[in-house]
Amino acid sequence: MRFRSDAIAGLLVNTSDIVGKTIRSIPIDEKVTLSVGCGVKDSGIPLRFLAYIIPALHLLKQLTQQTKLEVYLALEGVLRVNGMDEAKTRANANKMARLVIEYVKTFHPKVAGQVDVLFDRKIEFGSKLDQQIDGLTTELSRLTSSVEPIQKFVEARNGAQSLRYMAEHTLYMRDPLCCLLPLEDNLLVPMASTGMVHVIMVGGPAEKVFHKARTALMGQLPTHDRWKSNQFFTQIGSPPSYHPQDGESLYGDELPSNVADLFDSILKNVSTNRGVQKGVMRDMLVLLIDSGAGNTFQQVGRLSGTLRRGGKIDTEIAHLLQDGWNRLRTL
Repeated sequence: MRFRSDAIAGLLVNTSDIVGKTIRSIPIDEKVTLSVGCGVKDSGIPLRFLAYIIPALHLLKQLTQQTKLEVYLALEGVLRVNGMDEAKTRANANKMARLVIEYVKTFHPKVAGQVDVLFDRKIEFGSKLDQQIDGLTTELSRLTSSVEPIQKFVEARNGAQSLRYMAEHTLYMRDPLCCLLPLEDNLLVPMASTGMVHVIMVGGPAEKVFHKARTALMGQLPTHDRWKSNQFFTQIGSPPSYHPQDGESLYGDELPSNVADLFDSILKNVSTNRGVQKGVMRDMLVLLIDSGAGNTFQQVGRLSGTLRRGGKIDTEIAHLLQDGWNRLRTL
């Protein structure tokens, strides 16, 4: 399959051209499914939320028309782990789904028919699916002490429930484990594709610990070759673009008409601690470049640094960002 690595520069981590090499190795007649998973909160959707799906959208544009991009919202998984208000969380998730659909239709209409927005399922206590996850959780618990990032993740959160949520990711991502066959009986996202030859997950830095857990399980349990699972990473979504940070603008807020005022708001109101402001600014720039029909994503780091130092960006880029902001505000 043909692939231009320069077209995803600044969007995906492509060390040693791992993305390009992976895509080019796929025969053109083999079906590919791209997948992006999003968490949810019980209130508030950050303006930068949609930046998280942009790397997968630009990847999709280079693949065949039979390729699907599935954006799933892990609503039930979040409710299981965090115990948030169900009605409020469900309503917020539905708003997120509508935003994704409208954004793709508005800014990427040529691939809109290839993009599905899906929800995960509830797990009935004692069901075969529940027992399957229990078994994976037990297996993962045996590996925890030998994989430091997993151990730290579990210790920093609510213990056993967090470990179970990590194990669930194996089902969310459709990893090729023999114990998960038939796949149709082990889907946490009921409407997810099952006839693909390749599943490619696209996720941000927060997905790295889950990837380590999945990799550990696949190294311990029997796997099959009915389909292949790959993981691509992006720097977008650190902090997660679907989790509102203190001081950042949300959909529904009263918003400025000038994009420079939006950047000033980020600089004034979002904390610089732990790189939060840097991450929010980066995600917002990616979204504005995309909504402005630009392709200068590789400049995002430089632009973010210039803005955070109080410098000025060149006129052409400033016009692109303002145009993107004007179009984005229609959502």
